[in-house]
Amino acid sequence: MESSQIKSRKIQGNNVKDGKLVRKKKKKDKFFKNSARLNRILAGEEEMDYYTEEAFNQLRTNVAYSFADDGKTRVIGITSSMRGEGKSFVACCVANSISKTGKKVLLIDGDLRLPTVSKKLRLVNYKGLSNLLTDSESDLSELVYTDVFGSVNVLTSGFIPPNPSELLGSERMEQLVQELSEQYDYLIFDLPPIGPVTDALIMAKYMDGLMLVVRHEHTDTTALHDTIRQARMIGAKMLGFVYNGKYLSAGAYSNKYYRYKYSNQYAYRE
Repeated sequence: MESSQIKSRKIQGNNVKDGKLVRKKKKKDKFFKNSARLNRILAGEEEMDYYTEEAFNQLRTNVAYSFADDGKTRVIGITSSMRGEGKSFVACCVANSISKTGKKVLLIDGDLRLPTVSKKLRLVNYKGLSNLLTDSESDLSELVYTDVFGSVNVLTSGFIPPNPSELLGSERMEQLVQELSEQYDYLIFDLPPIGPVTDALIMAKYMDGLMLVVRHEHTDTTALHDTIRQARMIGAKMLGFVYNGKYLSAGAYSNKYYRYKYSNQYAYRE
């Protein structure tokens, strides 16, 4: 075979050059390519850029104006329609932004199937929420991480139970939310996606509102519409959605971008 033929020949998606197999590099998703950097931000090892931080401050303001100023504890669930939309990172950043206003905030990893908050914050997830739900003698003060980033306290998920839906919908869960509400101004729950499992819908009865994370060029439209339909069927209060991963330009900010944008409009059609 001639050299020119060898150079242009392809083998199962790879190239042969000068008689040697050269593997093509896979194109990485920018969102996941930056995941390590996002984790460093949450761990306090790197600063968040100004425009992303301002977007979360705007989100915090919108959340605050969604409720009456009556001094009651607000219980907020953050979920999505499918995996990989960035809901855990959003939950951490929302909790951090709210805490900067002087509010006492507890971030709770309510995903008892695939918990990620502890990984992002580099915390040991030996005991947590599931332990409080299954063992009445568990001491809450011993399980909560204090001042993890800023002044945010964190309750990890704990061990993965065989019956997460039953635990989250139990009377003990309701009691725990009431107990925590007496100690904090905000309870921020990172919940599982609504599409694959019903856990977030079960938890909706304890929530003052749900925030839905939607990721640019990732979220499946059908899954999103189905998620909204399910939330409406059970009467869940939807605060709005966080549009994640879209580079925006407008006016004086044409050379900048916001990674997160909040809206309370779903542009949803039956």
